[in-house]
Amino acid sequence: MATTGDKVRARCVVIPIETCDEGFEHIDSVIGKRLGGACDYSLLDTSEGDHFFYDEEKECGTSVGDLISGTYTDGGDVHVDDIIRFLYVKNLSSTQEVVISLDANEMPAAQQDSIKLRYNQTAMVPLNSTKVSDVHVYATATINVEVFAVIRDVA
Repeated sequence: MATTGDKVRARCVVIPIETCDEGFEHIDSVIGKRLGGACDYSLLDTSEGDHFFYDEEKECGTSVGDLISGTYTDGGDVHVDDIIRFLYVKNLSSTQEVVISLDANEMPAAQQDSIKLRYNQTAMVPLNSTKVSDVHVYATATINVEVFAVIRDVA
């Protein structure tokens, strides 16, 4: 159960790589450094509505479905109007892509601004007012993704 002072801490490091003519990889000469930073989110007390959601192997398929459904880790049902404050998704497939829509689009694969995760890729996104019902997922085959979210229970 989340209590006052609990937080989610995510770290991201991006290393722009270029390959020289000899086949060696090194940090891109124009950018010249690793990029990265923190993405922290402080939780409210659970009496105010912040809860963790976790699904170790959410099944996604070739028909569009909701990414988040079920119960919070501390009990209680996730509702379609609850607000996602932080979202982590990892594609567990070693061969297939998954596409995620954050605006209730029923065809995320057709959207140019969807989040597309190739096999073994991860996305971490702080969100402001995205409803659970707005987040849809589509895959090119039946695959699993790992999902973690901080959700404000507004129901």
